[in-house]
This record gives sequence, structure tokens and C-alpha cells, in this order.
Amino acid sequence: MDFNNFGPPGIKFHPNDQEIIEFYVSNKNFNTHLLQPNLIPDVMNLYDFHPQQLTDQYSPMNENEWYFYYEKDSSFLSQNNKRSNREGKNGTWLGDPKKPILNHQNIEIGFKRSLEFVESDEKLTQWNMIEYHLLESNNIQQCNWMLCKIYKTKSREMKTFTNEDKESNTKRQKLVQEEPTLESELNLYCNSFEDVEVGQESLPNSSTELKKDDEFETIFAKFENLFRIN
Repeated sequence: MDFNNFGPPGIKFHPNDQEIIEFYVSNKNFNTHLLQPNLIPDVMNLYDFHPQQLTDQYSPMNENEWYFYYEKDSSFLSQNNKRSNREGKNGTWLGDPKKPILNHQNIEIGFKRSLEFVESDEKLTQWNMIEYHLLESNNIQQCNWMLCKIYKTKSREMKTFTNEDKESNTKRQKLVQEEPTLESELNLYCNSFEDVEVGQESLPNSSTELKKDDEFETIFAKFENLFRIN
């Protein structure tokens, strides 16, 4: 297998999440002259390709790893915050909730989303993707380019996308839409303790404590489901 010519022998292309956002995605949007020409190809209508068809046309950066730049279209931009599935001509990429990417100062600089490919006949494949996005809070029109990493797992067995899988994906989409609500609930819960002064002694109110314990367990269970979908 021929790999994309990234550097001298022994040097692999293996950037971490922070490096991908800060260098490759950021510079693609704002400073393209800093990028090595033709290192990562631009692909139009990326989701219309079957991943096998797409990866057959390009050399991998590493074994079973391909990287592509993709310019988001208007429909993608308008629905990106709530839409995690990517429907194409040959199947659907099923997406998980987005996860923040932080820099060394623990500041959010972007986010990533993991997806897995299901063919048109509802067969779950071994193909996976990770999308890398810049934060779009400043000017969404300046953050059109994202980076996609496509890779193929070796251990997953081919299987049919069952009704149980469909139900799991439906729950996953609901959780994607609930992310802002969950964050608000957690903030409201934490703020409810702000009226308690440090060092102030008071008699415990068991009914209030039990109520807050129940509230926390409910919120925590929702957050836990974001990262563990059965």
C-alpha cells in the first residue's frame, strides 16, 4: 500500500486533536499558504461517495487512515448544531454527539464528531469517520472548511442494521438535540447552591438534600447517556 508522501521514511502523519484544529483546520480556513500543498486533498460532495469508492481514489496517510478537507454547503451550515447524520447516495453516516476539543489552557477551540457508515441496504460496515470543526461562534461563514478522517476498523464484523440499532440511533439523535438543555440544567443545579455562604453553619434540611440528590442523579444520568448509547 502506497502512503501519501508526508515526510522522510519513519515519519508518520499522526496529529492529535488539538494539532488538527489549531494547524490543519484553522489554516485551511484562514492561512492556506502555511499548509503543505496537496498533502490533504479537497473533496466536494464527500458524503455522496461510498467510503470504499472514495478511499480507492486517494493514498492513505497511514495504514487504513485517509484525511480529507470538505467545504460545508449551506444546508449543512444551517443544520449543523442539531444534525449529526449525513445522508448520501450510497448510505448514511450515523453520527454521535459532538465532543469539545480543548487547548493547553483548557479553552475550547473546536469540536469533533464520530460517525459510522451504514449502507443503503441497512448493513453496518467497518467504515468510520471523525469530523473536525472550528468553533463557529465568531463568523460561521469564515469556517466553511472542516477536516474528515476516514478509517476502517479491523475487528468489527459485518452485520445488518437491526431495529435495535435503529432505536439506538433514534436515542442518539435525541441526545444530540438535548445537549444545550442538559448544560442549562446542570448550570441551574450548580447555581442553586450559590446562596450558601462559606463557613455558615445551619441545620441540615434532609428533605431539601434528598430532592437535590434526586435532581443531580437525573441530570447525571442524561449526561452519562451522551457517552454510552446501548
